[in-house]
Amino acid sequence: MYLQSTVLPWEWFMVAKYVLNPGDEAIIFDPVDFLFKKTVDAVGGVLKLCPVDSKTGDIDFDTLVSLIGPKTKLISICNPHNPVGRVYSKEILKKISEIAAAHDLWVMSDEIWSDIVYDNIEFNTYSSVSEEAKKKSFTVFGFSKSFGIAGLRIGAVLCNDIELLEDFTEKSQFNSTIEGVSTLSQIAASVAIDKAKPWFNDFLTHLQHNRDLAYNTLNSSGILTPNLPQATFVIFPKIENGMSSDAFAQHVLQQGKVAVVPGSERWFGKGAEGHIRICFSTSKEILEEGLNRIIKSF
Repeated sequence: MYLQSTVLPWEWFMVAKYVLNPGDEAIIFDPVDFLFKKTVDAVGGVLKLCPVDSKTGDIDFDTLVSLIGPKTKLISICNPHNPVGRVYSKEILKKISEIAAAHDLWVMSDEIWSDIVYDNIEFNTYSSVSEEAKKKSFTVFGFSKSFGIAGLRIGAVLCNDIELLEDFTEKSQFNSTIEGVSTLSQIAASVAIDKAKPWFNDFLTHLQHNRDLAYNTLNSSGILTPNLPQATFVIFPKIENGMSSDAFAQHVLQQGKVAVVPGSERWFGKGAEGHIRICFSTSKEILEEGLNRIIKSF
């Protein structure tokens, strides 16, 4: 496995630019983080949206296959999935790799949340599930979520072929600190990997307690029906009072003074409507207060 250091979210842009020519098609999930769409748009690609269940993250594989045409070049996956929090099993990833191989497609797997997985669920990096996945994929990883250094803007693109990496690096124009990541950020990431494991283990335990608190509180609220994320530090509950995502988010901001992300097309795609995303990466006390303010604002 080889890696090329980059600046977030430029990993996605670099992969899209390397794989896609203007007019080429890329398949992304819906809902998913809006930057997947932005990345394809930025290189002149054409989006094809594959639905995933907004509660479970289940993939509609029949639709996935039907979206593939002569101009399709790339499938982008988010594992663990943001905003649903699904961790895709080895079997599901192998199925994606079989579909991609059958149509000679690249796969980009965004795995920035891969350290933050709960309940001892097994995480498999996409490139490890089959020879087909290993040969024609890029894996994107970052340090923002696991180690709290988002402001340093550092991540990595990984692949399994040194010649491919060299070509990718040459064409990316992010092969030095002139265009890419600062030396300070690289040092911080190295220290995080080498020294921060004890801190991270405590952080993960804290996040799992917060996840359970958020789920149990919302589940008895009558206002929102939560999913139980297998990973990430966000939860994606369904709105039960008939309000739109934007209206709900504005209401809790104005009446409860709590900021949440609406499940609108702008942020996650059309499949997110009727949901909000709540971040629970904070103290137990602030999380309890924020959740109670949301509930009491109605």
